[in-house]
Amino acid sequence: MTVEEEKKLIQEIISGNLDKFQILMEEYQRPIYFYLLKILNGNVQDAEDMTAETFATGYLKLTSFNLKLKFSSWLYRIAHNKAVDLIRKNRYNYIIDIDKLEISDNKNKKLSLEFDLQKILQFLDPKDRSILIMKYIEELKNKEIAEVLNIKPNAVGVKLHRAITRAKKIINQRYARRA
Repeated sequence: MTVEEEKKLIQEIISGNLDKFQILMEEYQRPIYFYLLKILNGNVQDAEDMTAETFATGYLKLTSFNLKLKFSSWLYRIAHNKAVDLIRKNRYNYIIDIDKLEISDNKNKKLSLEFDLQKILQFLDPKDRSILIMKYIEELKNKEIAEVLNIKPNAVGVKLHRAITRAKKIINQRYARRA
C-alpha cells in the first residue's frame, strides 16, 4: 500500500467508515507483532496482548494521527510505548530461552543474523534492544526511528552508536572467551 493510499484510507476511517481499519490491521499486524516479540524477548503471550492493545489504541486515537507523518512510524511508537510500559510495570527484564529458538532455514543469512543478534539482545536493556531491533531487524530508517522514539533524527545515530558499543561489550564478555 502506498503512502497516499494509506492516507486516503485513514481519512475514510476518520470520516466514519470504521470497517476499513481492518485493512490497516492486516497490513501492520504481523510486523508489529514480531517487533513486540523481539522487544519482549520471545514472550508470545505479552507480544500478542501488546499487539492487540496497540491496535486498540491506534483505533481509538486515529483522529489524533498527523497525516504528514508515516502511519507505520506512529503505530510502531504506540507499540514501543506499550512494551516499555509493560517492562516497567513488571519490573523485570525479559529473558529468552535461546535453546527454544528455531531457525527454519540456516542458509538464509538474514535469519542467521537475527538469531545471532537475538542472542545478544537478551542481555541489553530495553532501550538499546529496541533501537537495534528497529535498525537492523525491522530495517527502519533513522528518521522513522526518531519518530517512533520521539527524538530528533540526529540523536538516533548517537543512540545507535551507544547501543552498538554496549552490544560489542557484551559480545566480548560473553562470547570472546569461548572462541
